[in-house]
Amino acid sequence: MQIGTTSAKEAQKIKNAQVREFNSNSEAYMELVNGGADAVVNDLPVNQYYLTQTNSKDAKLVGEVANAEEYGLAVAKNNKELADKVNKALDELKKNGEYDKIYQKWFGNKK
Repeated sequence: MQIGTTSAKEAQKIKNAQVREFNSNSEAYMELVNGGADAVVNDLPVNQYYLTQTNSKDAKLVGEVANAEEYGLAVAKNNKELADKVNKALDELKKNGEYDKIYQKWFGNKK
């Protein structure tokens, strides 16, 4: 897993786990595919993205989400106009089904 992430902190709690942290998610996945790691603990969307975009046959998602976290978009505090536009666009994408299509393309099936 990537250095300093909440995934790394959670993995440290697993009894007898030998946890290694990497500078990037890509390094962790390379280690997994090359047999140097048994698993990669990471945010679900990051793992889904990796598996979907690489069409990996060497890895798969297993288990349940251990610690759900919210994601968000940040805009400058004084830029209400942009925040409103982003929120409106997200609402429209969800209503017309485009959000689900985009999600499927980049992350695969929702778990």
